[in-house]
Amino acid sequence: MPVVYREGSLFWMMEKVDARVDELIDKFLSRFGDNIRYMEVIRPDVMFGKRGLSAGTCSFNYTTGAGMLNFNRIIMMDNWDAYDETVIHEVAHWCCSFLYGYQVGHGKEWKRMMHFFGAEGERCHSYDVSRVRKARKTFTYACVCGKHDISSIRHKRIVESGTKYFCKKCKQDIKYVDNA
Repeated sequence: MPVVYREGSLFWMMEKVDARVDELIDKFLSRFGDNIRYMEVIRPDVMFGKRGLSAGTCSFNYTTGAGMLNFNRIIMMDNWDAYDETVIHEVAHWCCSFLYGYQVGHGKEWKRMMHFFGAEGERCHSYDVSRVRKARKTFTYACVCGKHDISSIRHKRIVESGTKYFCKKCKQDIKYVDNA
C-alpha cells in the first residue's frame, strides 16, 4: 500500500514536484522525442538538497545523458504556491540540454521551452528567502582615509594567500582592525 502524506507537508510537496517533473518530461518527449536521436533519454534524478538562495539547479552530463534537478526544500516550503515556476525552469534547462546538445543558459532556446510549458521566461525568482538568507559576517579594515567593512571571503583571501586590497579613494592598502 503506498504511503499517503499529509497535504502541505514537506514529503507531500516533494512527491508533487517529482510528479510534476514526470508530467513536464512526458509533454516534452511527446512533442520533441523524435528529434532526440543521439542518446537515450534518461529521466533526471530529482533531489531536494539545494541550499542557499538558489531555488533550484539543473546539471546534465552530455556524455552519458544523466541529469539531476536539485531543488531547495526550504524555499519550496516557504513559497509553495509559486514554486511550480522553478520546477518548470529547471526542467526546461534539462530539456534544452537534450534537444540542443549543449547548455543554452537562459537564452532564446530556453525561453521558447519555458513558453512551450506555459511559463514566463524569467531567469530569477522573487521568493521569500528570509529563512535561508544568512547574516553576512564582515571584518573591519582601515586605511588613511577611513574604515572599510570587508566580506569574510575577501578577509580569508587576505589571511590565507596574502591578497592585497586597496582603498578606491586614497589608493592605500587596507589593514585589518581587530574587532575584539
